[in-house]
Amino acid sequence: MQKNAIVAQQLYHSNHGNVMIRNVSMAVPEKEIYALVGPNGCGKTSLLKLLSGFEKPERGILALFGNPEPSFEEYRKVGIVLEHGGFYEQMSARANLKMKALAFGNYKKELIAEALRLTGLDKAARKRVKSYSPEQRVRFGIAMAVIGSPKILLIDEVLDGISEEERAEILKILKRLNKKYRLTIVIASRETKNLREAATWYGIMRKGVVVSQFQAEESKEKPKKQKENDRENGKKKGRRKDD
Repeated sequence: MQKNAIVAQQLYHSNHGNVMIRNVSMAVPEKEIYALVGPNGCGKTSLLKLLSGFEKPERGILALFGNPEPSFEEYRKVGIVLEHGGFYEQMSARANLKMKALAFGNYKKELIAEALRLTGLDKAARKRVKSYSPEQRVRFGIAMAVIGSPKILLIDEVLDGISEEERAEILKILKRLNKKYRLTIVIASRETKNLREAATWYGIMRKGVVVSQFQAEESKEKPKKQKENDRENGKKKGRRKDD
């Protein structure tokens, strides 16, 4: 039986009186790529911040790796890439990565080299982050997140701000990370089509609530079944006319 990396039950969170998360219940299976999809303002970023430990829910249960009361050690296993990365813009990518690795107590040159290689930034590692293109910043955000050797990787809506071709390359990187390190990955986006090349699960979010969850295979089967039903209905109508 597949285990869940994340389980949320009736999560509630508000910000200065504005309700951001309204009784969210969801389950993210381990080692899957979970697409969290919904329009702007539906609460996706707020939910990712709760899952990462940046913010705490006012009500409800959030379990990480089976622990309904996650400790600092559990939250250390969660990496997150936000739209505004919080990088040291005047420093190089390599220097940023070294600083984070030292903070996590796992500084090794080979780990930094691997993070840069996996994200395709090895040739741009000595450039200042402020000179990076939007697509390079996404790659760098992923490198910064994985330098802490997480088990869960959360990606905010950063993929929505780059071109279709660039997004496809980033999704290839995420699929490699998922396969190589057995990472559970949650990617927030405004549209399902942005993540079809990688998502194995979907969660649909509306007005602070995850309204449905389903496997990617189910989303492929639905149009197929609908076409079959339409054909069958057409045949029945034809038979009625003949009668």
